[in-house]
Amino acid sequence: DKDNLEQLTGALRAVCAMREGLALSFETDGTINLLIAAMNASPDYVQLQRQCIGILGQFFFVSQRTMEFANDAIVTLIVRFIEKEVDKDDAADAIDIAINIILIITNKGFQGVMLLFRNERLVESVVSCMFKYPNSSSVQCAGTDILSNVSLDNYIRADVCQKGGTSRIIYALQQLKDDPQVACKAYSALANLVSGAEVEILLAPDAPAPAVMVNAMTANPQNLTVQIGGAYSLWALSARGDAFKQEIVNVGGAEVIAAAMTRFVASKQMQARGFVVIWSLAVPKALKARMGQCAIQPVVNGLAAHMPSEKICEEALGCLKCLSTIAVNKELLEDAGAVDAIYCCMWLHSNNAIVCKAALAALCNISVNVETNEVTEITTEDLDAIVFAMRAHPTSKAVQESAIILLRNFTFSTNNVQMLEQNQFIVPLVQSAMSHFNDHFQGRAEDLLRVLPAIH
Repeated sequence: DKDNLEQLTGALRAVCAMREGLALSFETDGTINLLIAAMNASPDYVQLQRQCIGILGQFFFVSQRTMEFANDAIVTLIVRFIEKEVDKDDAADAIDIAINIILIITNKGFQGVMLLFRNERLVESVVSCMFKYPNSSSVQCAGTDILSNVSLDNYIRADVCQKGGTSRIIYALQQLKDDPQVACKAYSALANLVSGAEVEILLAPDAPAPAVMVNAMTANPQNLTVQIGGAYSLWALSARGDAFKQEIVNVGGAEVIAAAMTRFVASKQMQARGFVVIWSLAVPKALKARMGQCAIQPVVNGLAAHMPSEKICEEALGCLKCLSTIAVNKELLEDAGAVDAIYCCMWLHSNNAIVCKAALAALCNISVNVETNEVTEITTEDLDAIVFAMRAHPTSKAVQESAIILLRNFTFSTNNVQMLEQNQFIVPLVQSAMSHFNDHFQGRAEDLLRVLPAIH
């Protein structure tokens, strides 16, 4: 009867409070089964339900054997409990325990996620908790992690979005933007979920994702983890299309990312995240000038700080190449020291064809300003770096082609032609590339050889 059940659960709670080791003992399975039976026997007995959830929480919070006694019956009970209790004002503590039990199960990897996902009401119940307790950091963090953990593929991401999960995470980030823990978890989840969200949800008038993400970064300027997470989620959002890129830039996202890169220049991860999001935002021609104004110097500084990293060089060079496609940015790149940094990358990683190709491609863009009809003046050291890259990678068509394009660009300056004529390796290298790949590289190789008659 109810009196006996209440006395039993009260006794179990007292034992658990005195001895956490109960959750690790051989008695656990029997106790769990007893609790399930008690909750099923009295589904409308509120106090008993809350006591049982509290005891289950104690087991799950301390046990290392979670997946040994987690099963469909427990998940069904917890989801049912949430659905019945979530709208009651005095159930906050019990709801917090219930949603954190679900989180513990999702944190057990694929097995835990699959167990939870078999319950068709799981996402709705988690979303309802987040909706009811918007100011609870514990509920919002747990709910955000759960929704992210169960979103294993595009189908599930779309399902989470349709059931309000993505919206709730965006609202949580908006409401609790000053809480670094909430911000970090929200950024991680949104980086996973935005690909499956409807545009109307991501650009909702009361909580537009671009502004919410940027504002949370602004609210935590000294928190490196928040800045890295924010940059990554903005990159994921920008991948949705040019409209999102435009919106991110409109709300100051480019400046916030650039400031984070400057503030945390010693963080390799911050620089790597910053490079990819700036690169993405700078793709549309309409955004290149603004991106150049705020981002070129931080990108060059980040490249200089972490140049020994080949991965950093690849990403930074790609970013600089993208920024260099309009004339107004070329002068900014030269003033920021980008050209010297690019040549340094090529020397330092001369054995890496990918880095050399990226460096040569960026220099191709920077070397010629079609609006002013100006060509960059090269030095002997610059030319040596190009020649060394060609000699180091004779079988890389990408390296050879980029080098030939760059050398041809230089021939539009008389001073550069004189410099080229003095180098004994250029013509043989160009001829070798033409022969090896049976390619004239769209006529550029022949054009280059015709300009160098003195050594042809």
